[in-house]
Amino acid sequence: MKIKSFCFIISILSMVISVNDILGQSINPMIEKVKKKYLSSGTVEVDFTMTVFWKVREKQEKKEGILLLAPDNKFRVRLGATEWVSDGNAFWQYNRKTNQVIVKNLKNIDLSMHPSQILKKFLSYSYDTDTTNENYFICYWKSQKIRPRSPYKSIILQIKKSDYTISEIKIIDKNDNESIYMFKKIKTNIPTDTNNFILKIPEGVNLLDTRK
Repeated sequence: MKIKSFCFIISILSMVISVNDILGQSINPMIEKVKKKYLSSGTVEVDFTMTVFWKVREKQEKKEGILLLAPDNKFRVRLGATEWVSDGNAFWQYNRKTNQVIVKNLKNIDLSMHPSQILKKFLSYSYDTDTTNENYFICYWKSQKIRPRSPYKSIILQIKKSDYTISEIKIIDKNDNESIYMFKKIKTNIPTDTNNFILKIPEGVNLLDTRK
């Protein structure tokens, strides 16, 4: 009976460990410090450059962006000609090229691959860390069978040792497309101004409000 109970406990522990690996929960103390810096109270503001190398098309795409994040699903992202804004309830998408604004309920939006989630998403993985670089922590993650649902093959974070800010994220997806995010002008723990997370509808745009 004791042997059966012991085996049961071991199997439960194995399941817990597997679930933690699948969810990418990090126990890396250094990553936890980065999370605290970016995902705590107050607003985070980051300027960034996104460069994507498309493997099949052999084409490179580069865009400049601005990211503001605040607690309770508030965000504002400007990437190229598109801007996304959320106050935690409403979600606005403004495309300057098409001169259109689309408004939806945030709860109906799948944000899993959205640019607003870039910091939160990539800080949720479990990394190995190389500390040999004089100025940066280099954190590595590679896809394993234990995480089959991940859309990525590998992720590399470059984090400044001086203040635990992320300077670069490099991702290779399952199709071998490579994305590089370069971060600059990082401000953290800024007092939250709710006006930054509401889109003021520009005059003359085509407005499509799908909220009920």
